[in-house]
Formats: sequence, structure tokens, C-alpha cells
Amino acid sequence: MARADLTKLLGVVGPLSSSPPNREAADDGTGDQIDVPNARRASQPRSRVVPDPEPLYLSYQRKETRLRAEQQNGLTLLARRLSRTKGAGGERITENTLIRVAVDLLLARSAQLSGNDEAALRNSLDLP
Repeated sequence: MARADLTKLLGVVGPLSSSPPNREAADDGTGDQIDVPNARRASQPRSRVVPDPEPLYLSYQRKETRLRAEQQNGLTLLARRLSRTKGAGGERITENTLIRVAVDLLLARSAQLSGNDEAALRNSLDLP
């Protein structure tokens, strides 16, 4: 499929010679006038934009892992079930949420861990 040329889709953008009747010209900061609907006049105070707090997931460090198919499917089903039953408000419950909880549980039980492979480690925690 051929890619569309963006300039053909948007048309030619160039300097404006006049403003439409219910539109005003505003300065874009470079000295050029741009056409903006209901632009503020320079004498009007501008409202201060308060940035949203950083999303919680951005405070976490990324770690990639490989899961078995049944683990992935189980996580997906569990996250969906918990999300449906939690009600409104609060954080989203995602597969990553459940993985973080599982890691916390593993670290809390780290004294019980012993073994030299995955099966032995799982058995040391009395997991199936």
C-alpha cells in the first residue's frame, strides 16, 4: 500500500493574508501572525498550565522476563477478574501489577528459597 503524502492531505500551509470574520490573528512567538480561533489578546492574562503528576508506571524500572503460555494466560485472566471486581477508583490492576506483587511475595519468602533449578526453587516454597 502506497503511503499518502501528508502535504497533499493537509494542503499547503503558508502565511495568512487575512483572518476570517470570527477569527483573530495571534503572534506565534516568532513575530509571524497565525490564525487562531478566538485567540487571546496580549492584554489578557494567560492561565497557568499545571502539569499532571508523573504516571505511576513511569516510576518503575523496566525488567523483561519470559513467561510460559499458561503463566501469561493466567495473569491475563486474573488481572481482568480483579479489575472487574475492584470497583471504581484506585490504580489499574494489570498483569504487571500482579508480577510486582509476586516478586514482593518471593522476596518476603527469600529465606525459604533453596534449590538449583526452577522446580526445586518452586518446591522449596511449597508451590505446585
